[in-house]
Amino acid sequence: MGRVACLRIPDFPIAAHLRAESAVELPGLLPMIVVRGEGKNAVVAAASEIARSGGIELGMRAADARAQHPGLREWEWSPTLYDEVQTELAATLLAASPRVSRAGLGAFWLDAGGWDRMGGEGAFIEAARSAALAAGYPEARIGIADTAAAARAATRLRGSAVQQIESGHDARFLATLPLHVLSISEELLELLAALGIETVGELADLEAGEVEARLGAEGVQAHRWARGLDDGKEGPF
Repeated sequence: MGRVACLRIPDFPIAAHLRAESAVELPGLLPMIVVRGEGKNAVVAAASEIARSGGIELGMRAADARAQHPGLREWEWSPTLYDEVQTELAATLLAASPRVSRAGLGAFWLDAGGWDRMGGEGAFIEAARSAALAAGYPEARIGIADTAAAARAATRLRGSAVQQIESGHDARFLATLPLHVLSISEELLELLAALGIETVGELADLEAGEVEARLGAEGVQAHRWARGLDDGKEGPF
């Protein structure tokens, strides 16, 4: 498997609604949320950074969020809109990579290989960022690694919008990161926490036999990702 990239749009549901309204300048001006459910059962499914910094949390009751910020902007969860937007963005990203596929809501896998004679990975990064910008997503984050798991994890870090992991160093890059960057279930996260395991490196240090016996199939897969290994189940290539 060659190098793989993950491109992710932070707070994608909100970005999609803003783009649909041609209002890309609003994110820094007021708190925004996307609500899922109806009436008293409505909860916050997505929140802008300024909303989160103001105390709004994912999963909290929408009514409580409104009470905290009477002037917040909100939309209803819209799978149809998100699907349309992702389809359009995937087509745009083909300008940077011959192989593009979805990696979850607001995220995409891109084949980062084949750029050796066209400026290398730096040129690929520029092409991918330019494609995202052309589609209206200047906030896009990109991670490039040997494994899809590390590439995806890289897009979840604060700081630089681009994380280029040196080939052969995925496990080292992941070692100090919290476990949630591996895209594992809440159940597995809780089980690992109960075992006192908090970082990807601590998971990687476990014996394979112990992982299989105590953590099951998902644990085995997460253990491989933590060790910088990829078997094709994370990502399309």
